[in-house]
Amino acid sequence: MKKTTLLLTTFFIASIAISAFAQENKKNLRPVYRNGGFWDHWFISAGAGGQMYFGEDDNKAQIKDRISLSLQLAAGKWINHFIGARLQIGGLKLKGWNDGIAGEYRVKDPDYPYQQTQGLSPLDPQIGSSIETDNRKWTTPRRKGLPTLYSEYPWNTAAGDPMFGLHGGREGENGELYLQDLRYFDAHVDFLFNITSAIRGYSPTRFFNLIPYLGVGFAYEYGTENGLVRDQSFIPVGGMMFNFRLSKALDLGLDFKGVIVQESFDSHIGGETSSKFWTQEGYASATLNLTYKFKQREFEAVYEMDPNEIQQLNDRINALMVPVPVQACPQCPPAVEVPAKTKIYLAPVHFPLDVHIVPQREMYKVDLAAKFLTDDAARTLSLEGFADRKTGNPQYNQAISERRVREVRRLLVEKYGINPNRLSIGWEGDVVQPFDLNDLNRAVLFIGDEDIVTGGAPANYRQPTTPPPADIQNNIYRSR
Repeated sequence: MKKTTLLLTTFFIASIAISAFAQENKKNLRPVYRNGGFWDHWFISAGAGGQMYFGEDDNKAQIKDRISLSLQLAAGKWINHFIGARLQIGGLKLKGWNDGIAGEYRVKDPDYPYQQTQGLSPLDPQIGSSIETDNRKWTTPRRKGLPTLYSEYPWNTAAGDPMFGLHGGREGENGELYLQDLRYFDAHVDFLFNITSAIRGYSPTRFFNLIPYLGVGFAYEYGTENGLVRDQSFIPVGGMMFNFRLSKALDLGLDFKGVIVQESFDSHIGGETSSKFWTQEGYASATLNLTYKFKQREFEAVYEMDPNEIQQLNDRINALMVPVPVQACPQCPPAVEVPAKTKIYLAPVHFPLDVHIVPQREMYKVDLAAKFLTDDAARTLSLEGFADRKTGNPQYNQAISERRVREVRRLLVEKYGINPNRLSIGWEGDVVQPFDLNDLNRAVLFIGDEDIVTGGAPANYRQPTTPPPADIQNNIYRSR
């Protein structure tokens, strides 16, 4: 009996030392974030803004005449606290501008004029519509003598030059541009990188996050008019998001995106490029997006201790467990042992907020409870579930404390083969708070009866107020 008491006292002192040491060195703990399940950390977003096309001659038009409306929809998931993926679709209409002077145009009519190569013509079919239709005006006053209608252009001149009316006089050099409508949609998969979380560490309450991304997909141009051929293009995508946290569920983001397409996307091949530094075509957009985040929204932090600190703790425990010689006391009268059942408390299982599944880091406590029962077939355990009082409401907390205790009982029965008749359960919700620290009250306590004390109750543990079921009234809730 003396050896048992000494051993238990040593264990109790070691537990206090570990707790104090961990509190003092909390600043040295390194957080690791759990990725969660498949259905965790999903989001959807919708945005609107402006977009601009970069093709042949577009730099000759004014900026205000090149901007069109852009709409975007996206759905995605954060794989971990700084890497995510999303599928985004967008589109509407791009505005391309041209002077009609140089290059070739893809056409679908085999009888279209002046085709030197099948499907390619030096004449853009959109010129006529651009002049004749009210919403496609030239951007500057026409040169004196320039025909006002498509049908009036002198395609067959005395000089034999079918394009004399255009490039013969170099009208495009003086700003005579016409509009090319490009109706399109695109879809692409992007990989997101939360640079702020990667550098500064994850914080679910951070107001601002910088998120660059890269992606691939395809774009389909389906609305060019007047005989131009529809086109599709593989697209590389890149951009940057500036995200601002509005609430737990909502973010507001400014998204700058750039897309590269093949040269024939606007049906114009060759001609003057928009920039002497960049010959590839593409489009760019700037949109304001609203993002909704589904539950589970936050990543759970798990702290890992430094291996050197763990070794120091082990050394302390080993030092405390060295047996202390007990001096004989011949003057003391022999102790009279009074057999009595004593209520004991095993290490409780603690849960994160709004979770009833046993975390992996707490599974060893379930292991200990199973070993306690398998070591002696006469032992029984009472499982009591609790919830913290500062979150939720009494009805919800009552329900989640029940789910927690039933989950622990299920593990003991199904994983460890414990006879369910040896387990009784009860749940208190937030009516009883066995621990002084609020977060620790999200717990399931193991309570049993034995002749010796092998653990300690919480400092302010109170008798549960809800009476146990009829079949477990006896030998469960006796006071200590």
